[in-house]
Amino acid sequence: MTDNGARPGPAPTRGATDRDADLRRRQIAAVARTVFATEGSSVSVRDVAKAAGITEAAIYRLFSSKRELFEAAILLPLEELARDLGRVAEQFMPASLHERMNLGQEFQRQLAAVVRRITPLLGSALYSETGREFYRERMAPLLEQAGQVTSLAMSPVTRRTVDPRTVFIAMMGMYLGLAADARLGGDEEESLDWEEASRALTELVAFGLLDPRPHDRLRDRTGRPAAAGSDPAPER
Repeated sequence: MTDNGARPGPAPTRGATDRDADLRRRQIAAVARTVFATEGSSVSVRDVAKAAGITEAAIYRLFSSKRELFEAAILLPLEELARDLGRVAEQFMPASLHERMNLGQEFQRQLAAVVRRITPLLGSALYSETGREFYRERMAPLLEQAGQVTSLAMSPVTRRTVDPRTVFIAMMGMYLGLAADARLGGDEEESLDWEEASRALTELVAFGLLDPRPHDRLRDRTGRPAAAGSDPAPER
């Protein structure tokens, strides 16, 4: 063989190889999530491989078993959500009230999207023979992490009132209920305005149920922001 002058490029570093493998895992898990949600948890790895356009061997190089693949289809979106929550929480401290509301709604949208993706799989995962182990060892640590990050976006007074982990689980539970109702009760894409739901739940988490237009409580009758802890001016 003659030398045409080309030289091999540098061998990929371990970091680059790990990133490629991680990306490939996420791509395969995304396909698996769709297959499991559509066909049920009894489908085979071969079915997932066919949908992904790859071989079973390619899947088994990244996932040791069908169970690991199924669990990854649930856990990987939650891991990404926890990272995104950390990014949003870091922006809360210096933000204005208006900016905090926008950041809160951004996160609510992300949470809603993740819950909608994993809801069809959660029942099979949590109520299987290994469901308790899956929850305690894999899912609960992610919820704990999300709760710790949630505390960064809460005031000290609020943190003393309610556990941040409880706040996060409550938000997730609201979306689980909405996603289940939309999926089982009608056309998932048409039965619920998810943008409006995320806006409403952002206000619910921020202000509670005391006022149908809670953001109006933040201004006095002159239009200036009301003092913290003060009551809104009475209606005339």
